[in-house]
Amino acid sequence: MVKFLKVSENPSPKKTKSEKNEKNDISDWNKNYRPRKSESWIFLSGPSNISRDSTPLSIFKKLWSESLTKGIIERTNKIEKNEILNEKKFSFYLASILIMGVVPQGQIQHYWNRDPDGVFGNKFIQNLGKFGFVRETFQKINSHLHIDSKLIVDTLNTSFKQYYKPGQHLSIDECLTLFKGIKN
Repeated sequence: MVKFLKVSENPSPKKTKSEKNEKNDISDWNKNYRPRKSESWIFLSGPSNISRDSTPLSIFKKLWSESLTKGIIERTNKIEKNEILNEKKFSFYLASILIMGVVPQGQIQHYWNRDPDGVFGNKFIQNLGKFGFVRETFQKINSHLHIDSKLIVDTLNTSFKQYYKPGQHLSIDECLTLFKGIKN
């Protein structure tokens, strides 16, 4: 049998004093609740110790320190037992590698192609020949370069921590993380 209650009827038993206080505590908490703002992330995230007037080259020089360049040069020359690399040649080599990453061509020799009607060639890399940095120099450095990956990773990690503060929301490419599970 179903019993219908009138609106005036109270189906629940009387509340004790402690239950009333508990209800008041909750309502007081709700009145005083203020959601936490994430403004601190807005002001603390992003590039730091870098002015708005900075050029891409000046930012790169802050991230890629002189000590890193010197370490690579010393290691290469020590292992090769002669001086095949100096700061000028390494700077030209590094600039060429960065350009090759931005403007990909089919083969390395295509960057030095001077055919005016051709599709291949890069004026910047070709102009490095005026300073003695020709294709043969690039290929010699490329085949004899010895890089200490730990030195690079440690230096860049330190630089990134110094010059960039991440924000509240980060996205991590799962391809960059080590996976030791089962592949389906």
